[in-house]
Amino acid sequence: MGKKDVSAIVSGAGLAAAFWVNLEKAARERGITTEEFYEAVKEGSPMINRFANVMLIRKRVAENERNELNSLKSSIPEEVTPEIVAGLDKLANSIFENCWPESTTRKGEAS
Repeated sequence: MGKKDVSAIVSGAGLAAAFWVNLEKAARERGITTEEFYEAVKEGSPMINRFANVMLIRKRVAENERNELNSLKSSIPEEVTPEIVAGLDKLANSIFENCWPESTTRKGEAS
């Protein structure tokens, strides 16, 4: 196993561990018992598919909002200053980051 492979495995393990810890914590805060938690996350559970669908919806909403803002930006008349265009870029990035915070996209880091 090469150095790059080990790094990817460690990064993936960190991401999985962080996700599990955060999910368990959120479940406990909501009064979910250990048995209920494990039932919800076992293989074949409909909750896994629902969670994946929520992630997909968030991604699509963020991408659509970014595309709409980029479309608006491309139709701006030439007399609009670069500062205004930069502000639109910042707004587009802010919307995207609110749907997909940077801490959730970095491998191996908890949010």
